Amino acid sequence: MKRMQSTVILSSGNIDDFNVRVNNLEIVVPPRGKGRTADHTELYSLALLLRCPAVREDLEFPIEVIHRDRPDFLIRMPNCEIGIEHVEAVSQNEALIASLREEGYGPECHFVRRSIPGEPLLTRKEAIREIEADKPGPAWCGNSPEREWAEAMAYFVKRKIERMQKPGFETFDERWLLVYDNWRLPAPDPHKSLAAFLARSDANVLRAAVKRIYVVDDKHLWELSGGGSVHASAQKNSLLTRIGLTRGSPTGTAVQS
Repeated sequence: MKRMQSTVILSSGNIDDFNVRVNNLEIVVPPRGKGRTADHTELYSLALLLRCPAVREDLEFPIEVIHRDRPDFLIRMPNCEIGIEHVEAVSQNEALIASLREEGYGPECHFVRRSIPGEPLLTRKEAIREIEADKPGPAWCGNSPEREWAEAMAYFVKRKIERMQKPGFETFDERWLLVYDNWRLPAPDPHKSLAAFLARSDANVLRAAVKRIYVVDDKHLWELSGGGSVHASAQKNSLLTRIGLTRGSPTGTAVQS
């Protein structure tokens, strides 16, 4: 849904004040099926991005961060304006299943479901049957978690870049793409995952489409553009450690302690 107005979520004149304000951002992300919207996930992802020291090093002051539409965010600095578009890398079937589990369907402990980017959508009845059957499915072998991570990230990056080329997206000095990694996998190695993405035949084309591509979850931040790198997504005692979030499940309220 198109956001009707722009909102300044952070304004700061220097790095010390900026760090305090970023750490004091209150991020509320309700569970799926209980009021969560795209805005919640966008703000959560941006907070993780701005808390990463590797990203903060390139900021200039004074700075203003605006939540808007097409692109989702604007970072306004003295010599550069950066438009940031956001996308959540999540299986729509997994999102439906997660919502149904919150309603009480299926066992509390269950097997991790193997998802495929672009797979046919399940109906509610089909999803409930799958939850209640709780079959283990095919096993992950060797580096398959890392290869599947790379495939999923490439899928969502490509789809979002294609949409960013359409009329209606305002352009600024730089265009960034921010991906929230909510793709469920059995503990892929972050560095091997990055290597698997960079080894793809379409990686250079995707990387050249925007100035920077960031993928973030509650533990890591990947920069897919440039030389490619992996960083800790947030400093110690960040919103994540305070509320005990788990990977792939942003939920709850984050406040500065």
